[in-house]
Amino acid sequence: MRKVKQVRISLLLTKKERDFLKSFKQKCQSSGGEDLSYGEIIRAMVNVLQKLKVKPDNLKSEIELFRRICRKAKIS
Repeated sequence: MRKVKQVRISLLLTKKERDFLKSFKQKCQSSGGEDLSYGEIIRAMVNVLQKLKVKPDNLKSEIELFRRICRKAKIS
């Protein structure tokens, strides 16, 4: 994979969202995987969003975005 310039962003999460990421990270490591950073996990999530080709047209809310992502990923 070629090296690309990275930029720093700030991200506000709820405690529940942060706890999920923390738990996911710990499960990766405890099951024999690598110690992924939060940035690596979130970058992977961004890449999935790109692959799903979710259209941002006329989005009104986070809930609507969530529903579009689920629809594209064929999950309920």
